[in-house]
Amino acid sequence: MLVRVDHWALTTAVAFLTAAPVAGVSDAWVTARVKMSLMASPQVGGIPIDVDTNQGLVTLNGKVKTRVEKSAAERIAFNSSGVASVRNLLQVVPKRGRKSVHASDERIESLVADALRNEPALSSSGISVKSVNQGVVLLAGRAERFSDHLLAMELANAVPGTRRVASEVMGPNQYGDREVWGDAITNGGGGNRVTDAWITTKTKMSLMTDETVPASDINIDTHRGVVTLFGTVPSTAAKKRAHDIAREISGVRAVDDELRVVERIDRWFRSDRTVEAAVRRRLEDASIQGAKVEVDVKGRTARLTGSVVKPADSYTAVGIAYRTPGVEHVVNDIHIDMREAS
Repeated sequence: MLVRVDHWALTTAVAFLTAAPVAGVSDAWVTARVKMSLMASPQVGGIPIDVDTNQGLVTLNGKVKTRVEKSAAERIAFNSSGVASVRNLLQVVPKRGRKSVHASDERIESLVADALRNEPALSSSGISVKSVNQGVVLLAGRAERFSDHLLAMELANAVPGTRRVASEVMGPNQYGDREVWGDAITNGGGGNRVTDAWITTKTKMSLMTDETVPASDINIDTHRGVVTLFGTVPSTAAKKRAHDIAREISGVRAVDDELRVVERIDRWFRSDRTVEAAVRRRLEDASIQGAKVEVDVKGRTARLTGSVVKPADSYTAVGIAYRTPGVEHVVNDIHIDMREAS
């Protein structure tokens, strides 16, 4: 695992759990940038790789053909903006166990063009195939939303025969609030299209605040409404509950459950007061602008109250508490007060 040392919140023994988030950079954006970098890479472009980010810790999941590809994916992710560390769960599956697909550039171009044209979510953007050269797809045009740009690259990357995806697409370089936090935005009016980033974030928040799922090592990625759960849970009951929670999220078409049940040996014998102090310290270190968050820990349940100015800040605070050693559950009573932003 590659680790960029930005801050140690507790001890070096749990660095991968406590790497500090990069200020001003959302997990959703980091995930998207890592995905784009992987798809554009000559080494691993064309390979479906799940990506999840939690407070700057990026987790990679999926299958590659060689150890060289596995190492390359890790390096590419680590060099992406906002990444504090990388956990590489990619499995090496030898080439003889996988089917190689060969297709002409003309065939690939036709399939990518059809995929872009037939995707309703891209109807308001003007993204097209500029060229295909030896399996390298070059996209051009303009994306109305950042999520449209990512989706177009994913559609091209999924076409059999694509080796990698390059992009000259113009458009926003950040998610708009409604792309990730749609149902939590109350001002400004207008509808909201459910994006993969929204589904992932909503699923994470639901899992982190569910009283029946103990703090677990669950990672989530979403592609065109299909949620992939990977990582570990402490029991079959937690595995089933995580699956059910994901399936209940609006916009989810299916759930690919790759969670493994690993009985947890609890090494964190800490008093509520000690855990509460750790959560409070990590929240202070995160420097969430305008946040007024209070913490109360009882029986390993951390209750968060107070206010933040953005839905993203509430998510950040919950994630920090959830991943603090000694916390089993999080109750989120934080309210959004956008007046504090002014």
